[in-house]
Amino acid sequence: MVLNDEEKRMLQGECGLGPQRAMDFLNQIGEGLEAEKMIKVTTTHILPDMPTELLEQMTEEVTQTPVMVSLMPCFDPIFWREKYGIVSKERLIGAVGITDEKDYAKNLAILKRLKVLPVFTCTPYTVGIVPRRNDVCVWAGTSGQNAANSMFGARAPRQSLTTSIASSIAGVVPY
Repeated sequence: MVLNDEEKRMLQGECGLGPQRAMDFLNQIGEGLEAEKMIKVTTTHILPDMPTELLEQMTEEVTQTPVMVSLMPCFDPIFWREKYGIVSKERLIGAVGITDEKDYAKNLAILKRLKVLPVFTCTPYTVGIVPRRNDVCVWAGTSGQNAANSMFGARAPRQSLTTSIASSIAGVVPY
C-alpha cells in the first residue's frame, strides 16, 4: 500500500503515539484488504462506550481530532443508576458496551478533550451533520451509512468500531 508523506510520518511516530497506533492499525487493515492507498476522511461517527484502554491508547498525545467526530447513542450507566437505581459492573453480553461508571466517565472526558460532538444519535444527518457528495464518512451504524450513500451521494463504507476510532485520530481510512 502506498502512503503519502504525512501518513508515513504518522506511522513512524512523528505525530505522537496515538496517531502512530491509529495509522499502524489502519495500515495493517489496508494491507489485509489489499487497499492501494489511504483516503482522507471527512467525518466519523463513533461509539462512546468503547473499551477505555483502546480509547486511551489511540488518543495518547492527541489534542483534537483532524476530522469532525460525532457520537452514537449508548448505555449510560450513570443515568441508569441515578434514575432507576440500576448498577451493573458487567459488560453487556454480545456487545462491546461498557457498563462501568468509571470507564464511561473516562471515555466521555477523553472525547470532550478531543472536541467530539456529543450528539448521541444513530442518525447524524438529522442533527445537521449532512455529508456532501463524495465526502468520506466513517460512520459506525448502518442507518447513517445507508443515508450517506443513497441520499447524499457520500461514500460511507461499513467499518468496525476500531477502524472508526482509528480513522477519527488519523483522518484517513484504507481506500
